[in-house]
Amino acid sequence: MKEKELKTIKTYRDEEYLRVIFLLNGSTEPVSPIRVARSLGVTKVSSYQKMRRLADMGFGKYLHGKGFLLNENGVKVVEKDIQRHHILEKFIQDVLNLSAEEACRESTRLGCHISDHLMRSISEKVGKSEKCECGYCFNPPYKPETLIKCHWCQSYLLKDRGEDR
Repeated sequence: MKEKELKTIKTYRDEEYLRVIFLLNGSTEPVSPIRVARSLGVTKVSSYQKMRRLADMGFGKYLHGKGFLLNENGVKVVEKDIQRHHILEKFIQDVLNLSAEEACRESTRLGCHISDHLMRSISEKVGKSEKCECGYCFNPPYKPETLIKCHWCQSYLLKDRGEDR
């Protein structure tokens, strides 16, 4: 049986917004545009506009005065995004012998440009039983409280707490 087709994301920035909303518990409670803006270093207005766009695209709801709440489709897109990043990162480390930091940086740059077909091949090469450096990111479902230990996800949460990346 073929896996249900996910709505596709238009841009890397869309993925980034969904990821931040998820990490700020946006699958269980609305996340305000201010919190997302702080995490991404954008204005509140830009954050609000993007949240409205993501709602129109079918990734959740924008609740006036409260913020954005991810739906099941939005959560699945985030889970796929996190998993892809870490599988690609592990592949870059193992096959190309780059450091964890370099592999993370390259995976961030390449992840949204790799086809699902190539990603499946990379995933087979890395192996499903392998774990990434943080140990949480290969097998969804994910919970924001466990991803706090993920080096890649943590960089978004540090800004929300007023810390530097």
